Amino acid sequence: MKAAARFSSLLSILVPVIVCADDTAAVFADPPPLDAATLSEDLKASRPSPTELPEAVKAARVIAQVTVPRGANGAPLIISRIEPPALPKSPPQPRIVPAFTEEQRNAIRADAPRSVQLFSPTITVYPGGISMVTWSTGDTASGYQDYEAWLPHDLTTINIVGDFEVGRTQYTVIGLAQPAAGRALERKPPPPADLHAGYLITKGDPANAAATEPLRALSVIYQKESAQLAATHAAQLARQQAVAKWERENPQQPRPAEIRFWHITPPPETSRETAPATPSAE
Repeated sequence: MKAAARFSSLLSILVPVIVCADDTAAVFADPPPLDAATLSEDLKASRPSPTELPEAVKAARVIAQVTVPRGANGAPLIISRIEPPALPKSPPQPRIVPAFTEEQRNAIRADAPRSVQLFSPTITVYPGGISMVTWSTGDTASGYQDYEAWLPHDLTTINIVGDFEVGRTQYTVIGLAQPAAGRALERKPPPPADLHAGYLITKGDPANAAATEPLRALSVIYQKESAQLAATHAAQLARQQAVAKWERENPQQPRPAEIRFWHITPPPETSRETAPATPSAE
């Protein structure tokens, strides 16, 4: 089975990597170290800056003005009606040049997956690092079939797994993982000897390769890359905590805002009654 998985950070802090879940060696980029100074500069730069109005709008005479003491951000909001400013004409639109040649587009189409499918499992993680996975497959025409399987891995990090490919089929993983609690703990995971194949399907048709293929690929990915997934997940949590701490220590101060508007006189419409008569040839 050939399957490739792409891992990407939800916070865009980790370098995307490609993991081959077959006999090919995995290619990885480790999570970068969390640097407080760099994080602070990045967060400062991400904050929106005040919108600069055109000079003609700022210089226009104010006809009327109203001040709202507390706007949406807690700062005063000034609403001003101004005289129509003399705005510069819009620059001509640039000519759009195709990004790819026809040969390049054909090559992209040839390399693209033949189909894209959603794999949306619900995962219950049991003590000891065993997970129960449930999902549905099928369509409205043929009907849906429910599946259930056990994997000998802690799939808490399922949100780190992005898209992966099996042959020419691309699977987009949107999974929900939660620890077993309440009545779920009444179920006992199968013994490790029953999971020697990497998974155990306890509901659904095991012979339906199309339905079980994403589970098999996910099992291989976790067999090879569970440690890296855990490291990536830990890096995300550490950054989330650092961002929250920085936001608490550096609250954004509300800034006064101003809305300037003016009346636009529409061009006169030409009606049939006022339009000059079209000369007729006799």
